Amino acid sequence: MSQESPYGQAPDYGSSLATPTAEPSTREQLSEPAQMNPISRLVNAVFSPGEMFADVRRSPKDWIVPILLLVIVASVAGYVAQWRFGLTPEVMATATVDLGLERQGKTRKDLSEQEKQAVEMQEKGTAFVYTIGPALAMFLVVLTVFLTGSLYRGLAPLFQARTTYFRCISVVAYAYCVPQTIKWFLQIVVSFVKSPESVDPVGYLEGGGLIQASPAAFISAKANPVLFAAMSWIDLFSIWFLALAIIGISTVCVKKMKAGSAASIVITPYVVMMLLAVAGAAVFSK
Repeated sequence: MSQESPYGQAPDYGSSLATPTAEPSTREQLSEPAQMNPISRLVNAVFSPGEMFADVRRSPKDWIVPILLLVIVASVAGYVAQWRFGLTPEVMATATVDLGLERQGKTRKDLSEQEKQAVEMQEKGTAFVYTIGPALAMFLVVLTVFLTGSLYRGLAPLFQARTTYFRCISVVAYAYCVPQTIKWFLQIVVSFVKSPESVDPVGYLEGGGLIQASPAAFISAKANPVLFAAMSWIDLFSIWFLALAIIGISTVCVKKMKAGSAASIVITPYVVMMLLAVAGAAVFSK
């Protein structure tokens, strides 16, 4: 017959230890209900980017909205320019080919019959590209946003920063698309101010449109192609993008990243791309 111990039941020391809880994931630590709708985010991207990116930190949704807005406004700007200045796909294709020949130090008169046939085929292909401009623009903008966002997401751990992939995508979508949308909207306004005779297709192509906000506006692309390429990257709207992206990347991490670290993530790839563009201009100008 068993007897109870006079000292009572021996304690189970193992069960008294607290069960370790799993650390919340990065997404769980960041996720909260969004406080802004898409329109509020777009407005605050201009007037209060810190608050807007704080809302992106809560929820990265609606990243497609600034992309769609940019494509719509840029498409309208293109059609207005086509109507006001006669910049049809065929005219732009001819200007593109002529500009390429000019940078090689050639004209159409210098071409052989075989080369002229190749140029004609190139013009038809280029005209088709301009015709499908809105669809192509949508694809290129989405590609740019995802490639840049992926790069930022990949660089963040180097600075002990924790965030999520789509928060980086959302940061790039707002940082890139909002300044560019304003640029193309201003072009629509300028299109109604400029006289049709003051705009030529080659100048339109070299300037990237009617709005030139870089020192490249004062440099001849033909006389100084390398300097022109370098100065084209020092653009007011590009600087605006970099500033927004730095604010955004520093904000959407679990712990707010130092501005210097965020600037390293954002500016380094931009400088690399600028150097590659300048090197390409140097090669093709020879």
